Amino acid sequence: MGSLKGESIDYPTMIFDGPFSASLEEKSVDGLSKTEISKDTAEEYIRNKVFKGFEDIEVKYLDESDGDIAVYSFNVTFESVKYNAQITKREGKLLILSGYASAKEAVMDKKEAIILAENYASQLGFEDMKCVWFESSENLAYVNLAPVVNNIIYYPDLVKVKVDLGNQLILGFESKNYCLNHVDRNLSAGLTKSEAKTVIEGDYNIENITLALIPKEDESEVLTYEFKCEGIDGTYYFYVNANTKIIEQTLKVVDQNG
Repeated sequence: MGSLKGESIDYPTMIFDGPFSASLEEKSVDGLSKTEISKDTAEEYIRNKVFKGFEDIEVKYLDESDGDIAVYSFNVTFESVKYNAQITKREGKLLILSGYASAKEAVMDKKEAIILAENYASQLGFEDMKCVWFESSENLAYVNLAPVVNNIIYYPDLVKVKVDLGNQLILGFESKNYCLNHVDRNLSAGLTKSEAKTVIEGDYNIENITLALIPKEDESEVLTYEFKCEGIDGTYYFYVNANTKIIEQTLKVVDQNG
C-alpha cells in the first residue's frame, strides 16, 4: 500500500489499530532525561505508581537490559493476575506492562475504559494524555493515547493501553514512542481550517478537524490538520500540512471484524 502525498495520488495507507500506531524506527531517546534511577527506585515506582492502591502485590526483580531504551525488568503478581513490567533506567518511566488475567464478561463501557486509561497514564506521570483511538473485542479494549497540547494532537508521542473490561484492570501499557520523542515543541499553523479544507476533494463527509503533529518516514515531524472523513467505502483520515497545504498522509480505516 502506498500513500497520498502532495499531488502524487496512489492508494491510502491502510490502518486497523489507529493513526500512526506503528513504532518508529530506532532513534535517539529524546523523551527521557539523562538522569538514571536505581533498581530499588524502579521497584518503588512499581509499587507506588504502576500498582498504586493495590495491596499485597509481589514484585520480583528479573534483570536489566541496555537496549535502545535501557530498562529494569520485574515480574509482578496481584492475586491471580501476573504481569511483566519494564521501567526505564533513565528518568524511571513505565515502558512496557504486559499482564494476564482470567477472562470475565465485560462490565465496562467505552467511556469507562477511556477514563481508566487516561487516569492511569496521568498516575504514571504521562501528562495531557487523551484518547485518539479506541477499539474493543470481547472483554478487552485497546486505547491509544497521545498528548493534546494547545489543541494539537502529538502523534509521535503515542502511548498504547490495554484494558480488561471484565476485571476492570489495566492489562497492557507501551510507551516506546513517548520515551523516544516527547519534548517541548513550539508549533504554529499558517493556514486556517477552511484554507486547508480546500484540498480535500471527492465525496467525503468531514466529521472532525483538528491540528495534529505527525511523524514522517524520515523521522521528522510536521504540523497538519487532521480531517476525519466518511467516504462511500469507509472512514478516511487526511493530513494536510498546516503551513503548505500539501496532503502529507492519507489513511483508510480497515474493519478488523469484516
